[in-house]
Amino acid sequence: MRFSPKFITRSRAIDQLGKVDDKGNKLFEIRIGGIYALQRIARESEEDYWPIMEILTAYVREHAPWPPEEPSSEEEVEEGKPPEADIQAILTVIGRRERYPGHKESERLDLQGTNLRRSSALSEAHLAGAYFMGTNLSNAILSGADLSGADLSGADLLEADLSRANLKGADLSDANLAEADIGGADLSEADIGGADLSGAHIGKAHFSEGTIFWDADIRGADFSKTDPRTMRRHLESARGDETTRLPPGLKPDELWDGKTDEHAGGLSHSGTS
Repeated sequence: MRFSPKFITRSRAIDQLGKVDDKGNKLFEIRIGGIYALQRIARESEEDYWPIMEILTAYVREHAPWPPEEPSSEEEVEEGKPPEADIQAILTVIGRRERYPGHKESERLDLQGTNLRRSSALSEAHLAGAYFMGTNLSNAILSGADLSGADLSGADLLEADLSRANLKGADLSDANLAEADIGGADLSEADIGGADLSGAHIGKAHFSEGTIFWDADIRGADFSKTDPRTMRRHLESARGDETTRLPPGLKPDELWDGKTDEHAGGLSHSGTS
C-alpha cells in the first residue's frame, strides 16, 4: 500500500506529539514542532482540518486534565502554574485557527475537564460553541474571546479576564466567576443561574431579557455601569446584599429586603455567608 506525502507528513507530525527523552520527560521543542506542523496541514487541507482539531483537543484533555490525575505538590497548587508550553501552543492554534470560507464546523471543540488556569493563549480566541464544562480557567485571559454559545457550566473562572468577551447564549450555570472581570462583555441570552459572581467587575456588560440570573451570587459584584432599565428583573432573582453595587436608581433594600428563604436562594440571609 502506498501512502500520499500528505498522509506521511501528518503521521510524522502526530508522532512528534509523543516524543520523550530517555527519562520519559517531554521533548517540548519536538512536540511543539509537531503541533505547528499539524496547524499548517489543517490550513492547507479542508479534509484534514477537523480531524486535526480533534487530535489537538484530545491531547489537551489527556495531558492537562482537571482535576489532575496525580496529586500536585502543595507548592504547585498554591502557585497555580499556567499550562505547559505544548498546551499553550495548542490553545494558540485552535484559538487562532483559520477556517475555510463557507466551512461550518459540524462538531464543537471539546476542552471540558481540562486545566487551563492562568492561560494567556485564549485572548481574542475563536471558541464559539466550545465545551468547557468543569474546566479550570481561573486567572485565564479570555478578553475579547468569542465564547458565544459555549458551555462553561461548572467551570472555574475565578479572577478570569472576560472583558469584552462575546458570551451571548453561553451556559455559565453554576460557574465560579468570583472576582472575574466581565466589563464590556456581551451576556445577552446567557444562563448564569447558580453562578458565583461575588466581587466580579461587570461594568458596561450587556444583558438581555433572555439572561438568566436565577440564584446567582452577586454579593460584592459591581453593576453600577450597567443599564438600570434591564437590570431590576435580573437582579431580583439573584442573591445580593448591601455590598452589591447597583445601577443608578436601584437600591439593595428595594430588591432583597424581606425576601423569604424560598425566594432566590434565601435572600433574607443577605449579608451573611
